[in-house]
Amino acid sequence: MRSRMFVPALAIAACAILTTWGPLGRRVSAVGGPYSNDNFRGSYVMQFSGDVFAPAPFDKYNGKFYRNARVVADGFGTLDVTSVANYAGTVAHEHFTASYSVNPDGTFTVTAVNLPVLFAQNVPNTFQFEGVLANGGAQAKVVLSAVNLGGQQLPNIGSVLIGDFIRQ
Repeated sequence: MRSRMFVPALAIAACAILTTWGPLGRRVSAVGGPYSNDNFRGSYVMQFSGDVFAPAPFDKYNGKFYRNARVVADGFGTLDVTSVANYAGTVAHEHFTASYSVNPDGTFTVTAVNLPVLFAQNVPNTFQFEGVLANGGAQAKVVLSAVNLGGQQLPNIGSVLIGDFIRQ
């Protein structure tokens, strides 16, 4: 009797292990199960657009903003970004890194410290973005949610920036 119960129990345990570990576990997660940093992995195209309204003395490039980029997410919380940006008509080629953290529900935050932005050169800055992953991490939508310039947290960031990520 024990051996008859042992084989089905062993089979059930093996299925449980396989669906939470290895390639099958990633497939289950990618379909819509709990998300993690591993779901945000690979090379993405990114496009941001919006309006920059920074306070003086950082207001030199206020106006329309666009950024096209190639973003590489390592699956462990680091983004490597190579981009071309347009700040109210002034074009800049940029390269920077940022950190990210994905929540189990697919929402995530990206934090970029000391971006090479034109209106804040040589001024300590932190930009935070919040977003949500879709299609198991193949796509994402993000919005600028917090800005710190020169050590001052801006209570009203003024700028409205939204972006899309699409895995290549």
